[in-house]
Amino acid sequence: MRMRSVKSADRWGRVKEEHARAHVPAQGRPHVHTPPDGRRDSAHRVEEAEETVQDLRTALARAGITLPSLRIDLASVARDTPRPLIVLGGCSVEVAARLAAALR
Repeated sequence: MRMRSVKSADRWGRVKEEHARAHVPAQGRPHVHTPPDGRRDSAHRVEEAEETVQDLRTALARAGITLPSLRIDLASVARDTPRPLIVLGGCSVEVAARLAAALR
């Protein structure tokens, strides 16, 4: 079992909060504030990774495939400049065979 550090989880929460604050609607338009240190870009990267994980999970489900460990690697976003990595995780031989068939 993989342990997540409190520091990583805390940073992950801060990135998500910063992203939410950057996208609060103001008079029907999104508020666009670009901090000088690129935090908005970092939050966008994390949001894009979350959307990609969800899209991949949905596409795999349509093919009858479930990867239970599919997630964003927290260590990859717990840096000053997050570069999210998506963890596909392990799967059974049967699931791997179905995945290979779906990709053919």
